[in-house]
Amino acid sequence: MIRPLNAALLVSSLVFVACTQLPKPPADGGVRTSGSALLEARSPMEVVVAPVQGDAYVPGDELRQGIQQALIARRYSPLALRQVDKKVVDAGYKSGSLAEQAVFETKVARFDTSLFDTNGAITVSMTMRMVDSADGAVLWTGSVERRFDCSSHKDQYATSAARLRAACEYITGEVLEALPARNPVPGYANG
Repeated sequence: MIRPLNAALLVSSLVFVACTQLPKPPADGGVRTSGSALLEARSPMEVVVAPVQGDAYVPGDELRQGIQQALIARRYSPLALRQVDKKVVDAGYKSGSLAEQAVFETKVARFDTSLFDTNGAITVSMTMRMVDSADGAVLWTGSVERRFDCSSHKDQYATSAARLRAACEYITGEVLEALPARNPVPGYANG
C-alpha cells in the first residue's frame, strides 16, 4: 500500500520527469518542401548563401555557416561568405554578379533559446528557399517549425557560444536533409 506522502512524492517526481523530457521530432523532421523537380533539372552548382533574415536575437552568422556546411554535404558549392558579404556591404550585389547559379535565402520567424541552457532545446520557425540567379525562379523551398533537442551538445563544448554554433550546425543540417542532393554529371561544370 502506498502512503499519501509517498504517493505525492511519486506523482511530483513523474510530473518533473515528464516536464523535462522533450517531445520526439516527427519522423520526417517536420520539414515541408516543394520544387525539387526544377532544382534537379537546373542543377545549380555554385550557390550564394545570403545573410539570414530575422530579428536581433537570431544567430544569423552561425546559421549561415551551418547552411554553408550543409550545402557542401549535399554536393553544392557555396561561395565564400566573405566574398558574398563584400558585395552585400558594398551594396553592389545583384543576383548573378558573383557568377553563381543560385541564391539560398533564409528567413527566421522564431528562434527561441529560452530552454537551451537548461534542456538544450531550441524552438525554430524558419523558411528557406533556393532561387535561380538568372531568372529568379524558385528551385526549392523548405520550412520547419519545431523544437530541436540539442542536449547532446551540452557537455561537449566549453562555452555557450561554441554550443550555440554546434546547435545551429545541427539544426541546419537536419533541415537541409530535405534538400535533394546535387547530382553532378561527369565532364560538365554545371551538371
